[in-house]
Amino acid sequence: MILVEHATVITVDALRRVLADGSVLVDGSRILHVGPSREVHPPRPPDRVIDGRRLVVTPGFVDTHVHLSEHLNRGLLLDDIPVDRYLPDWLIPLYAVMTAEDEQHAALLAGIEMIRTGTTTFCEAGTLFDTSAVADAVERLGMRAILGRWTWDLESGPDRMRQTTAEALAANAAMLGSWARATGWCAAGRSCSASAPAPRS
Repeated sequence: MILVEHATVITVDALRRVLADGSVLVDGSRILHVGPSREVHPPRPPDRVIDGRRLVVTPGFVDTHVHLSEHLNRGLLLDDIPVDRYLPDWLIPLYAVMTAEDEQHAALLAGIEMIRTGTTTFCEAGTLFDTSAVADAVERLGMRAILGRWTWDLESGPDRMRQTTAEALAANAAMLGSWARATGWCAAGRSCSASAPAPRS
C-alpha cells in the first residue's frame, strides 16, 4: 500500500476538484481513496508514504496516437526530409524489416518513457505486425493499450509490405479472432486489438 499525502491533487472528477492538500491511497493496481489529506485514512500502515508537498498528482495521461516502432529510429532520420519522401524512402524500409523482437523492445522502450512522464494508456496507430509480442510488453509494463495491425492494400514495396485488399482484411480478421479467443484481455482493461489502416504514401 502506498500513500501520497499533502500533494496538489487534480482529481478530474465530476466536480473538477483540485485539492490543495490532497492524498491518494493506492493498493497494488487499485486506487482506494482520493480526497483531502485529513479524510484519507489507510486501513493499515502503508508500505510507503510519499510526501507530496510541492508535487502535483494527476490521473494517468492517455496518448491517443503513437507509433511504437519509431522509438527505435530516433536520431536516424534527417530533419529536412521532404514529406512526400518520408514514408517511401525511410519509414517503409524500416517497417519492412522489423521483427517481433524489435516490436516488443520498441514497445518496452516507448512504454517506459510514457510511464516516466505520466502516461498509462496509449493507442498504437496501426503500425504493428506482431500485436501479440507487443501485447506481452504492454502487460509486462502494466499499461493499457489499443493495438492495431499494419493494414493497407498496396501491392508495391518490400515483400512484407505488399498486401492485396483481401490479404489485408484476412490478416486483420485473423488478428481480431485470436484476440477474441484470448480471455481476459479486454475485460481486464489492459490491451485490446483494433483494425487500423496505415497511411498511404
